[in-house]
Amino acid sequence: FFNVSPPLLFSSAMAEEAPEYVQVGLQTDEELKDMLEWQLQATWPKESPILESYVAELVQLTAGRRGLALDVGCGKGAFTGKLARLLGPEFDVRGIDLETRNVKQATEERPDDLTDRLSFEEGNAYGLTAYADGTVDLVTCRSMLYSLPEADKVVQELVRVVRPGGIVHFFCEDYEACTVYPASEGAARLWREVVCDAWQTMGGNGRMGRSIYTHAYRACKALAVERPNISTTLVPIDTNNTPREWLGNILGSWRVYAGLLAQNTKLMTESELAAALDESIRVALDPEGHMCWLNTVCTVRKPA
Repeated sequence: FFNVSPPLLFSSAMAEEAPEYVQVGLQTDEELKDMLEWQLQATWPKESPILESYVAELVQLTAGRRGLALDVGCGKGAFTGKLARLLGPEFDVRGIDLETRNVKQATEERPDDLTDRLSFEEGNAYGLTAYADGTVDLVTCRSMLYSLPEADKVVQELVRVVRPGGIVHFFCEDYEACTVYPASEGAARLWREVVCDAWQTMGGNGRMGRSIYTHAYRACKALAVERPNISTTLVPIDTNNTPREWLGNILGSWRVYAGLLAQNTKLMTESELAAALDESIRVALDPEGHMCWLNTVCTVRKPA
């Protein structure tokens, strides 16, 4: 379920104010691309109606000029391209990523019919120095915050660049809220405790889905944004609304992270963790089983 390339999560090439990272290599580009495609295929049908609900507001906000949207932590740009199509030809959409290889691949694979309004650039989510206060109409940030130390700094930075009347859209996971049934105690504990414990050791927050509202509220307060409109929508991806093989493929692609998680938790060994993940895959594929991956969309509207 990791939606950002590992070198982005653990790169030391950060701005001075960003926390220190340790670089690791967990997946090839092709493995990562396959995983991201499965995840987006599962999440887009549930997330896109929320994005579509912003369009009327954004059209009114940008009347008489071109709109500007940023997708921060864009990875290889699959979501960014969908966002550009959803917003339409009156919006310039820019994908921002820390990794040069991601920006290069996203640019190379950009659809020909979007070249005039979709672009990709390197940037640091902790400091979007190319963008002044209140200059962007829409910012999206998906499946990234849970992996970051001091994620509150990123949330505040994204709120900063959005203009009055604009919108920030966060898509955040909550791994403790993932459920599998029927399952052994080990498989249940993987989601209830182990994943979140490992991410906490690495400086992240596996419970970001339940935390993002508070982060957003505090960011607005720190920036003296008066009466922000902050809302949340739960987005469950489960075996009732998503093909089982999609969930199985997502979990299967995540198996390469078993070693990293085991290195950062004392709750399970690597073999125990891999076995619990394999059991979760079997539950997802079993017609009698049920699995749910719970996400939160948090929408921050700056008052005009």
